[in-house]
Formats: sequence, C-alpha cells, structure tokens
Amino acid sequence: MELNFGKNTYEGMWRLRENLRDGNLYATHGLGPIAQLMNINHGDQMAYLSSLSSADFHMGARAEALAAEDAFYAPLRAKPTAET
Repeated sequence: MELNFGKNTYEGMWRLRENLRDGNLYATHGLGPIAQLMNINHGDQMAYLSSLSSADFHMGARAEALAAEDAFYAPLRAKPTAET
C-alpha cells in the first residue's frame, strides 16, 4: 500500500486517486484463470458480468492522516458528500 502514497511513484498520483474513488479497478482481474479452470469460452460463453464494490475502508483514512501532516496530500482528502 505504501507505493500508492509515494510522492514520486506514479505520475500525478493517478493510482491513489483511482483507488480513493468508488469502484473496482480490476473487476475482471481474477476472471481469466477461473474461466480457464471452468473451461469457459470453449463451446460456451458468458452472457454478462456483474461487478460489485464496497466503500473504501483503508486507503482514505491513510490519505487523511498524511494530509494532516503534509500539504502535498491535501488534494487527496475526502470530499464532503450528502451523507457526511
């Protein structure tokens, strides 16, 4: 996880910004090996795929803590929503 918070690790900290927003970055990441094990796409195929995600429970808190210590991380602070 620390690589995501490195100041020079990713251009514009794109990876961290993507991880802090809602959504699954790699919805089909594990699908290839499972499809091979299940012999999918060898005479049959998937008709659709659903992906679910949950709230961020870890990285947002780390970003908040870093922003309190270092102004560099201030733009990564959570934006207020209608729920907060």
